[in-house]
Amino acid sequence: MTPGKTYCPNIDSQFCFYLSGVMRLYFIVFALLQVSSNAFSQGVEDSLIQLLNTQMQNGNAKAAAKTEYRLAKLYYNSYQDSLCKAHLQNCILLADEYDEIRTKALATNLMGNLTSDLGDHEQAIKLYQQALEFAGANDTLRASFMNNYGLELKTVGRYKDAVHALYTALKLKESIESSARSISSTLLNIGLVWDLIGEPEKALDYYGRSLELKKSLHDSLGISRLLSNMAVIRKNKGELDQAISLIRESIKYNLTIDDIEQHYINHLNLGNIYKKQGHEDLFLLHMDTSYSYAQQINSPDYISDVHQNLGVYYLEQDNFQKAIEHLNKAIEIPGKNITNILLYENHKALAQAYQALNDFPQAYIHLEKSNVFRDSVYVIEHQKAIQDVQGKYEAEKRKRKLAQKDLELTQVKSETRRKTIIILILIGGVFLIGTAGLFLFGRYRQKQRRKLMISEQHLQEYRKEMEMLRLHVETQISASPKKINLKITQEEINQYLIDPLSEREIEVLTEIASGKTNKEVAETIFISENTVKFHLKNIYVKLDVKNRTEAITKASVLDIWNRS
Repeated sequence: MTPGKTYCPNIDSQFCFYLSGVMRLYFIVFALLQVSSNAFSQGVEDSLIQLLNTQMQNGNAKAAAKTEYRLAKLYYNSYQDSLCKAHLQNCILLADEYDEIRTKALATNLMGNLTSDLGDHEQAIKLYQQALEFAGANDTLRASFMNNYGLELKTVGRYKDAVHALYTALKLKESIESSARSISSTLLNIGLVWDLIGEPEKALDYYGRSLELKKSLHDSLGISRLLSNMAVIRKNKGELDQAISLIRESIKYNLTIDDIEQHYINHLNLGNIYKKQGHEDLFLLHMDTSYSYAQQINSPDYISDVHQNLGVYYLEQDNFQKAIEHLNKAIEIPGKNITNILLYENHKALAQAYQALNDFPQAYIHLEKSNVFRDSVYVIEHQKAIQDVQGKYEAEKRKRKLAQKDLELTQVKSETRRKTIIILILIGGVFLIGTAGLFLFGRYRQKQRRKLMISEQHLQEYRKEMEMLRLHVETQISASPKKINLKITQEEINQYLIDPLSEREIEVLTEIASGKTNKEVAETIFISENTVKFHLKNIYVKLDVKNRTEAITKASVLDIWNRS
């Protein structure tokens, strides 16, 4: 069976004709939608540029920063990298100058996305770290940024750090109750990293949790890809029947959306499983089908991968000519992004095939190339091994430091406990002394209160006698047909008062009795109005009255101003 030949099992020609017509209609509709989408995007771009110019002319820099971000996002989505970068730089400058932290965080995160797309992953990691700092306590932003940060760490091979970052993103999303779609995506990414680390059980656990959410969302594409990933793990563990069952279920979900890339992956994996089981005809059938899908999406990597699988198969079958044909195609396809590991394996297989055909010059050439790629892989693996050992060494150092800190903490706790006991004893003694002192002080206060109450009673009796005397005098004076001139001194008059009146108070009372207001009194005797009010309050207290009318009446009875 030759790659490139279309194979449609159990489908008649009439159905294929109708299917072809439907596909043509689909592409026409897609093209029309694309045209309308481009026109809409152009309209949005023009309106945003006009808005930005207006905001800058009006000096509204804060709003301009947000508009710059919207423009950058528009250009990012339309793959206009240079325009996106320029507007992001403007946005960050404006946001930084006017303390628009949220906009600055969003722009820095988008700059990280752009930098990652352009291949500078280390710089992207730094940008995501900055975005996380700018996000502060905003858990919604932190969840999104941390997810991007974790994916970038995965890309550069820092898998353990990636797991930690993605797990943090997951917890943040759960705490803010993010959408099921967002949480399922993070669960999937964690599963992918565990798969790369070589922890299949953990990977299956996170894949399974993600799969449950995908099913609740009826996300056929997500379900299909998760089932495919789980099938590969089962295949690597040797659980071939379970792997086949998972891939067939993945194919069933993918039929509802017809994702060509997923069709390719499923048939490639299924073919390799059948090869392990010894079903060569099924292996070739699914290789042919996957090759057709690789051609439809025009992927050099996928086409090269199919040829590599076929080349290895024919080498195992001692069909060296076909093996050489497919292995050379796997290497020579333009535009592919084949890894050094695959190049090493392909050249090694070619060397074996040429050697079997006694073509030793070619065998030597490919063996030499395989050694070059093997050495590069070895260096990478060696560096990874060193990093792994160094990581374990650092982890052991951290453990020892933690153990030392635990010991120090235990000692501190013991010392603290001893000091606490001493302090409690001292506090207890002070408490007892204080309680006794309070008891004695209370007894003393009770005696003082009794004395005060007796004095208060005597004072009340004295006030009552004075009030009766005052009333008697007033009654006698009122009953008299003419004013009685008592001919007594000011000092004698003051004897009838609770407190004696001062000369200034008598002066103020005299002016009030003449009918003047507080302001007029103040102007007459050259004092402030507030001072007049102050003297009046004192007069009311000393004469034992409540207002100026009562004060004037009582003063008239006592004839204070004629005696002053």
